[in-house]
Amino acid sequence: MNSYPEFYQQMNFEAPKPDASWHRSPTTWAFYLNANSKNRVDLENKKYFHIDGFPRQGSSTLREILFRLHPTMHLPDPLQHNPEKTQTAIDKGYSVICTIRNPVDCITSFASMNQRDHKDWSPQKLKQLLNVYYEYCLCIVENYNKIIVVDFNKTKKLYKDYITGNEKNNETLKMISKKYSIEMSLIKSKKIKDLEIIPDSTYSFEVKNQLYTDSYFLNNIEKLIDIYKTIIR
Repeated sequence: MNSYPEFYQQMNFEAPKPDASWHRSPTTWAFYLNANSKNRVDLENKKYFHIDGFPRQGSSTLREILFRLHPTMHLPDPLQHNPEKTQTAIDKGYSVICTIRNPVDCITSFASMNQRDHKDWSPQKLKQLLNVYYEYCLCIVENYNKIIVVDFNKTKKLYKDYITGNEKNNETLKMISKKYSIEMSLIKSKKIKDLEIIPDSTYSFEVKNQLYTDSYFLNNIEKLIDIYKTIIR
């Protein structure tokens, strides 16, 4: 596989290498890994889904859980973190689920991860990052009645319910099942320990402090917070 998420290319970041960690989730490359899976139903009976969002919002975990619980779910696209790809999926009539998180937290987490892994950060990249978050919010707002939006805190709750065997009582899962008329699989599968959500795993308060010294960040973050609050209310 030589295709990486377009988001990293758009941000001019070094794309993740396809090592063992990159393959931790079967939904990351669902089209390639599960096209002939015995656990999947016939292709003509599949429901086409697009589940994505801005980085560091729990999209991988949400995709993984839903993919395991819903045997009719088909995810033809890998995670790309690209609002244009999400809009294309909406236009195609896919069942679309977007993740969202407080912009300060997800931008800090992503910036912290990039600085930790690549030691490369600049005000220009921060500007691009804020713009992509804004574009994703616009995509969500413009298509709000056509999609489902799952806040990061609800994804964390879903993960907790899943690993404790209480997923059938999870309100987010019930909402998704009802809206898109999909039944939950009764087949028990391995728990996804490798995708445990640890909110502060890449969160650096030093990076956060740096962000709050950047004038572009300060001038735009309140607008993004207001949009975020409007979306989740």
